[in-house]
Amino acid sequence: TDAGATVGNISITSEGVTAIAAGGGQAAIADAVTVGDITLNVTDDEGEITLGAFEDATTIGNVSFTGTGEIDWDGAPVATTIGNISGSVAEGEIVDLTGDASTLGTNDGVIGTTTVTGAGTFNMDVGAVTTLGNIDLSGMTSTAASTITLSNSTAVGVIYTGSAGSDTFTGTGGGDTINPGLGVDTVSG
Repeated sequence: TDAGATVGNISITSEGVTAIAAGGGQAAIADAVTVGDITLNVTDDEGEITLGAFEDATTIGNVSFTGTGEIDWDGAPVATTIGNISGSVAEGEIVDLTGDASTLGTNDGVIGTTTVTGAGTFNMDVGAVTTLGNIDLSGMTSTAASTITLSNSTAVGVIYTGSAGSDTFTGTGGGDTINPGLGVDTVSG
């Protein structure tokens, strides 16, 4: 795309392996500053979607994911606005929205709520955003796991509700309200 461009909604459905800029440090979308809603769906347990970062996107719509396979996205490290994040993770599968040590959001950023269900593993690292919506993993079962890492630079706390499985949660620098849920959990921050 051209510098400063806008990309509409992105919807990827994959039965097999779909890799777009999957190597470390590669961008799935470069130069575009605005990206619409993102919908990722893997329709087979042998399938997966691997996406490089949206490296220049400052505004992203809602992010949703579903299906029976794995999803690995390198995030949007310079985004200042990201809509709501929602999805489900199948048992034995992993959804990682910030692979390759990337993050969602940056300084002065805003991210909506995060709601995830299912029996698999969900991972997300959030940058030093100013405002972050509630994170609700209460719809994840006892076989589920999650790693949620927030930034100590985020001064406003969040309401976090963990899964019935094993969760690792690193909070903000604000007054977080934490309900880790059931399972063996690690809470820090």
